[in-house]
Amino acid sequence: MLAGSNNNNRCILNPPPLKKLLLAASALVGSVLVAGAILLVTFGYSKPPERWWYPFIVSVFSDYYTTGPFAMTTNAREDSPAWDAMPALNLTQARMTYAMSRGEADIEIAWLFNHGEWVDSPSPIGGSPNPNGAETALSKTLTAAGYDYDRISREDLTTATGQNGLLQVGQAQYRALLIDNVSAANPLMLANVIALARQGIPVVWLGDLPRRAIGWSDHVRRDQLVSEQRAQLTQEVQQASASEVVDTLHAAGVLPRLRVVGDAPATIRSQRRRFAAGELILLFNEHNSGYQQTVIPDTPFERAFLLDPETGDATEITSGPKGELSLSVPARRSRLLMLQVTQARTASTEEEVNQFDWRLWKSPPESMYPSIRWWWPGNAVEAAQLRTELRSMHAAAFRAVELQTLTIGMTEQHLQDQEQRIYQVGSPAYFDNIKTVMSLAKELGMSIDITLGSGWSSGGPFIKRFAEKQLLPASVDVIGPAIHSAPLPPASEPGYVGLTNLVIKNTIGTFDDGAVLHAVVAGKLDDATDPPTLTQLVDLTQHVDGGNLRWQVPAGKHRIFALYENKTAHNVAASAYTNGRLESPVVDHLDPAGAAEYIDTLANPWLDALAPYKPRAVFIDSFELIGELPWSSVFASTFESMHDYDITPYLPLVFKSRGESKYVNVVIPSDSAYQSTDEMAVRIREDYELTREHLFESGFLRPIKAWSEQRGVQLRVQAHGGYGDYLDSYKIADVPESEALFASGSYDFLKLAASAGNVAGRRFISSESFISLTLDFDALTPDDYYFLAGHAFSAGINRTVYHGYAYHYLLP
Repeated sequence: MLAGSNNNNRCILNPPPLKKLLLAASALVGSVLVAGAILLVTFGYSKPPERWWYPFIVSVFSDYYTTGPFAMTTNAREDSPAWDAMPALNLTQARMTYAMSRGEADIEIAWLFNHGEWVDSPSPIGGSPNPNGAETALSKTLTAAGYDYDRISREDLTTATGQNGLLQVGQAQYRALLIDNVSAANPLMLANVIALARQGIPVVWLGDLPRRAIGWSDHVRRDQLVSEQRAQLTQEVQQASASEVVDTLHAAGVLPRLRVVGDAPATIRSQRRRFAAGELILLFNEHNSGYQQTVIPDTPFERAFLLDPETGDATEITSGPKGELSLSVPARRSRLLMLQVTQARTASTEEEVNQFDWRLWKSPPESMYPSIRWWWPGNAVEAAQLRTELRSMHAAAFRAVELQTLTIGMTEQHLQDQEQRIYQVGSPAYFDNIKTVMSLAKELGMSIDITLGSGWSSGGPFIKRFAEKQLLPASVDVIGPAIHSAPLPPASEPGYVGLTNLVIKNTIGTFDDGAVLHAVVAGKLDDATDPPTLTQLVDLTQHVDGGNLRWQVPAGKHRIFALYENKTAHNVAASAYTNGRLESPVVDHLDPAGAAEYIDTLANPWLDALAPYKPRAVFIDSFELIGELPWSSVFASTFESMHDYDITPYLPLVFKSRGESKYVNVVIPSDSAYQSTDEMAVRIREDYELTREHLFESGFLRPIKAWSEQRGVQLRVQAHGGYGDYLDSYKIADVPESEALFASGSYDFLKLAASAGNVAGRRFISSESFISLTLDFDALTPDDYYFLAGHAFSAGINRTVYHGYAYHYLLP
């Protein structure tokens, strides 16, 4: 292993330090063991339902296949104590959905979402629902002052226009633009910000102005552009601190739509819709005491009504001499304020969404009622029971169901023993069962959505050519000057695998030892810094012959990286595909060929098999993708075409210290594995992420969207957990969907899907709702349901999807 040289210097091989990885692993293992110990003492080794299968159970140190050690609410089924409250609750939500899908959203502020994705964090466990415990301070400041906002993407802002003093972003209009914490930016975006400000759009900038361009390509020239734009921005925008933002908006003439009389904060969250004959404002009181305030709307009105979605009643409010209105909203409940400009006429059809029909408010159309996710234990279902359960959901005032097949919540032994019943998703018998449901749904006037696959993320045992890929680094350290001549270090299983499998068992399967060498790169190493510093990076691939590298090592310590491409061995979690119990690969979401394989092997055959029936929509659950460095066979060429340079020599600077597993990083964030002496590492990572966003959106989501349009079905997508810019990805869907577990379902997180829906002009924006980590899957009370529904609607969601109803599968 030693290569001699004429000056007797040695080339020393050392493995990279593992201290950080071991510490991280210990931290996660420790937290899991502590939680497990508490549950072990309290509940024994597990807490499954007493009789019927429920997927999201408490299970620690057991043979149960689960998605973590804690249960998740809700058990929205007949054995839930809250089941009898569902008809009234669903009628309430149907009225809210009807009202909040009329007209157009009327929102004051467009707030730049500059980072592309939301950093998730562990949700609190147990207790009364408190989704806004982790809401950002700026979001709280704006809502407490009575403002509503949408988040807009970097792409949105680059293409936004000004019209008549309003900011036009896609299909939405705003009265002000808010930008915060942007230290680097695309000069094209900044040029448009300057143009918008010069057109009279109030632009409030929090924090320092950007000092550089994003990315490495042509950065000297582009940095100079940003420097020049910085000087212009100083003259055009209104800079403020977070504590000054409200006063700055007031000074710019941007006032809340409802002004509270007196100095009290708004203390209520609201969503506003405008339509032909007036305005409708949803008021949500998230507090444990009643809300009573006097407000003055910012626009004239002729009549005002307070609508109660629980009863359908509308009580006229007498206004004061200045147009003031006294409002009252019960604790943890919602009301709607109707401001009529002219006498509202009756809409002739439901399609006239710019009108408000009082009859349809009182008795909403079937399409306005909420959906419920219906979990099946694979295909271990019976036609008669399916009919019984669908009728029961219909009686509970659900008018749409989403079918999702799962295998969690059962023991590994049971899954093995019942493989021929459970693991049959995609078989003729499976489609016969779906047709049974669709036939009865048609009779009942219900809609059926189907998950496009089984479990999550997209993939299955039929993915043979384009499974999810990654780059793996294998490294050795050498000291020069010397001649290094030795075999390349082999690829090995990355450290995130064990940690990921602690969260969901066997999410990562057998290591793919068919790794293909992508490149060999070396850099001068300073491992006294944290993270280590790499300089003088060089591509050594041409010096490799037959798996051996021969290289004249310069003076100093260097690290040689053999970079391999292989499959992640990431399996679709909880899937129940035929022949998929042991292996069910996630498809490559960063290669258009992956989307094509998925469409050819699952999407088209499934819809063909369901004929003459067709689902209302196909659903793609949140992605939770994984990779040491997420990659695809087209990544390098796409990168070069986008950024005009080859990423190969710089690849070591792009890796994260603990890889990129969405399951692990929610608990232990992964930092940069290396740094550079300048900003090269940060800039190249920015270019890498922009390429990844582009491939995810253009190579996976858009082909799926084009397919769904061609097949005449809607596309519902939970874009979070994927690799795209969350806002731009949500916009691709016909129905953007958020969820109440990611980021604890906080107001500002739910706002992402709602904002994208507004910008894209979507009529419905949904959320996987009524879900939290708990020790009891029956924990939510009817009052909690009303509270969480109001919370979602206050963030711009206007249709909920209950999580969910488990098929009555008898456990052994």
